[in-house]
Amino acid sequence: MNTDSYYALFLIKTVLFIIGVSFVVAAIIIKKSYDNKIKNCTALAQGVVADWTLERIGHGSHQSVSTSNNSRSWFPTYEYLLSGQVIRVKGNVGQRKAGPVGVPVTIHYNPANPDDSYRGSTIDSHYKALLMIFKVVGIIFIIAAVVFLLLAISIIYI
Repeated sequence: MNTDSYYALFLIKTVLFIIGVSFVVAAIIIKKSYDNKIKNCTALAQGVVADWTLERIGHGSHQSVSTSNNSRSWFPTYEYLLSGQVIRVKGNVGQRKAGPVGVPVTIHYNPANPDDSYRGSTIDSHYKALLMIFKVVGIIFIIAAVVFLLLAISIIYI
């Protein structure tokens, strides 16, 4: 029996399992965030896209915007009226290019905290896609961990 192979496979299995579980836990957290947003943002308002902000993604906001298209995104700022007060909220879903300003949108907001809001058509598709990606990646890593575990066990009996 090659103990070095066994320990290498055991280490690989452990790392894959930890990564897989991390993705599944992240999916659970994303789902909880999605459910809370839907539960809390019960009021509707008509608003507009007021502005677009170019931001670097994946890095701290204090860093300058990169020239690479892959590391920056345009985020909309929505504006709506609530009891005569203008509420401006930055959207949390970016895109490659800035869209038009002044486009009417439906805003779902939390009556207790109007800054807690989302644009009606974005939350479902983006959160569900993100959930699916995290679940699938997590399951793939967990399956890979089981395969490496079986390989490690087979080394013991060979």
